[in-house]
Amino acid sequence: MMSLVDNRTWYVLANFRENSVGSIRLGTRVEVYLLSYPNKRIDGRVRGVGWALYQGNGTRVAGLPQVEEIRNWVQLSQRFTVRILMESGDAAFPLRMGATAIVTIQGNR
Repeated sequence: MMSLVDNRTWYVLANFRENSVGSIRLGTRVEVYLLSYPNKRIDGRVRGVGWALYQGNGTRVAGLPQVEEIRNWVQLSQRFTVRILMESGDAAFPLRMGATAIVTIQGNR
């Protein structure tokens, strides 16, 4: 058995609080830093904002992303997935699937 990875196009999936997604627009500039290369900025653009998510309260809907929530007695805001297309590639900094990223979306308040 063999797995193939298409490394022609790279995306980051970032989870943003529901009170932030209303101001995230398609095409907005994004800065991405990977923990494997903490001082290397990678530019990106927002390509999509999730419309739904899997609720872990007994509701079962196949195909929706499940974002783990941590709560004790305080209700935390939900997280929606934002898809970011990474625009710059550098052979000196090879990308790997599953890496942890820190994402900053540039915008106006």
